[in-house]
Parts: sequence; C-alpha cells; structure tokens
Amino acid sequence: KEGNTVIVKVDGKVYKEFPLEVDTTYEIEGVNGGTNLLVIEDGHADIVEASCPDMDCVDQMQIDKDGETIVCLPNKVVIEIDSDAQSDIDAIAN
Repeated sequence: KEGNTVIVKVDGKVYKEFPLEVDTTYEIEGVNGGTNLLVIEDGHADIVEASCPDMDCVDQMQIDKDGETIVCLPNKVVIEIDSDAQSDIDAIAN
C-alpha cells in the first residue's frame, strides 16, 4: 500500500512527521550528537548522509510504501512510512 506520511523516530520516540508528497530536506539530530540527512523527493524518503561509522542507513534503498523503514542503529534513528488511508471496507452488512 502506498504511504503518505514519513515518521521520524529518535531513540524510540516520534521526533517529527512529514507528508511524503512534499519535497523537503531535513537534518535529524540522533543520540550522542549523531546526525542523519533525510531527503523526501518525488514521493520517496531516503537518508543521503549520516555521521555514523558504518553508513548502512545511507546504503538502504529509498522508501515509499506503508511499513517500510530505514534504520540507523548508531544514531538510534528510524524512518518509517505510514499510510492514513482508510480501508476499502466501509461497513459490514449482516
């Protein structure tokens, strides 16, 4: 399912939320002074720069589907796509 919201969590807490359809660049302050650069562009979210030593978060693919994540363990940053879309089922008839 297509997502429409980018949720940024730091150390397990919601830090910031962004609409997926609006292009933006945002520097995330992780734990212990670490940083990650989030870019939302053309309906995709991506981490393009990070201060962590292994850079696994930068190597992960861009995300846009409900439930997809990018994780930076050293900075304790999680980028998650969420969908606010309602179910196709409006009601159940007996």
